[in-house]
Amino acid sequence: MTVSLSQPAKAQRPITIEWSVATVLPAINGLQANPGVAGAFAGMVAQKLVIAGGANFPGKMPWLGGRKNYCREVYLFEQVKGHWQSAGIDTLPQAVAYGASVQTAHGLLCIGGENEQGITANVFLIGWSAAQQNITLKAMPSLPVPLTNAAAAIHSNRVYVAGGETGTGVSDKIYLLNMDAPAAGWAVLTTLPVRVSHAVLIAQGNSLYLAGGRKKNANGISELYKTLWRYSLTTNEWTALQSLPYNLSAGTGIALQQDKLLLLGGDKGHTFHTTELSIAAINATTDAATKDSLNAQKIQVQSTHPGFSNEVLQYNISTNEWISAGTIPYETPVTTAVVNCGKEIFITSGEIKAGVRTPRILSGKISSQKH
Repeated sequence: MTVSLSQPAKAQRPITIEWSVATVLPAINGLQANPGVAGAFAGMVAQKLVIAGGANFPGKMPWLGGRKNYCREVYLFEQVKGHWQSAGIDTLPQAVAYGASVQTAHGLLCIGGENEQGITANVFLIGWSAAQQNITLKAMPSLPVPLTNAAAAIHSNRVYVAGGETGTGVSDKIYLLNMDAPAAGWAVLTTLPVRVSHAVLIAQGNSLYLAGGRKKNANGISELYKTLWRYSLTTNEWTALQSLPYNLSAGTGIALQQDKLLLLGGDKGHTFHTTELSIAAINATTDAATKDSLNAQKIQVQSTHPGFSNEVLQYNISTNEWISAGTIPYETPVTTAVVNCGKEIFITSGEIKAGVRTPRILSGKISSQKH
C-alpha cells in the first residue's frame, strides 16, 4: 500500500450543473402523496427510469415508535415530449431496501439489501419485455455473504461490490462478478484498506475509487471516514489519495469525463454521531429517570435534524485535488442512488432528514466546464 501526497498544480475549474425536479414518485396505497423511499435500486432499463424497492416510515417517526416499511414497488418513468412521467408501477417478489445497484448491458443488477427477515445475499437482474410491456426479473448468483449498505460499480462488464454490513460486522472485501460469465459466481477481488459501509465506489479508467463511508463498532459508535482510496485493476495495489474536505457517508457519486469524480451530497455525520452517543449512554444506565432524560434529548436531536450536505465535491485525478462544484438547491437525499445518463444525472428519492424521505427525483444537467 502506498501513500500519495497532494501536489501543487494548476487549479481545476468546477463543472456546472443545472438542477431541477424531473418528476416525483406517484401516490400509492391510498395516500395523497408518496412519502418517498430510501435505499432503493435505480437505473435505466429500455430507456425507462426504474426505481425499485426501498424503505420509509409512512406513519410515526422511528424515535416515536414508528415501524420501518420495506417496499416492493417498482416505479417506471419515461420521457414524453421532454418531460418525465409515470409509466406504471410493478412489484418485486419481496420487499427489499439498502442494496446496491449497477446498470449493465443486460439490465439493472440489484445486489443484496435487507428487509424484515434480515440481510440478504440475493442478486437479481431487472430487464424489460418489449412483447409483454413489463419488467422482467432474473435470478443471478447470490453474494458469498449477505450484505446491506454496500457500494457497487461496473467496469468492462465486471461488477464490483465493496464493503457493506453483514449482520455481525462490516465487510472488508471487494467481490467481483463477471457479467460475461455470471455462472462462475462471485469471487473475492481484494481486501479493503478499511472495513466500511455507506461508502461510494466509482470506476474510472482502470481503477476503482472508494470514498468516505463509515464503520459501526461493537460499542455502537461508528467510525466516520473522509478517506479516498484508489485500487488499480492493473497492478492490484491500493493508494491513499487526498482526503475529502470532511467526513462523508451515504452519498452518491459518478465518474466524469476522463479524469474527474463527483460526490453528490452525503451525511457529514454530526447528528448521526450525536445520536449514537445518546443511544450508548441510554444503554449504559439503569436509572429510569436518567434514561428518560437522555431519550428526550435524543428525540430532540433527531426531530430537529438539519438535513444533509447539499454540496457537490469534484475530484481531479491528475492533480489529486478536491474542490467544490457548487450546491444542489433542494433538500438533498442520502441513502439513495444516482443514475448517470451522460449529460444528465438523476438522484432518485432518498432520505432528506432522519426518518424523512422525499418523493422527488432530482435532475442535474451537466454543462461543459467554465473557462
